Amino acid sequence: MNEVANTYLALLERFLTCELSLVDFQRTYLRQFNNETRDMDEALFELLDEFFGDLDSFSADPVLLAARPDFYLDEANLRIKARDVLRRVRAGYITEKVALTK
Repeated sequence: MNEVANTYLALLERFLTCELSLVDFQRTYLRQFNNETRDMDEALFELLDEFFGDLDSFSADPVLLAARPDFYLDEANLRIKARDVLRRVRAGYITEKVALTK
């Protein structure tokens, strides 16, 4: 596993074990990803970018969640997405799309 992947693995693990609050995790992940200067392969970038969008779609506002459940994520669903990203990074960034084409 490379250094970039390890950075995001550690961050995801800290969130999923509640070492980081959701607010701190969101702020740290978004800042880390926006300021990332290290080279990463395309598969990792696409996975982390997809999760960036998931984090951006998080809302604690019940009105927004009810109005647009197809767009906004609550904390429980964000944690599900984070567990999936963690699993996929550990598996070497394999996505379901790639697995289906083989």
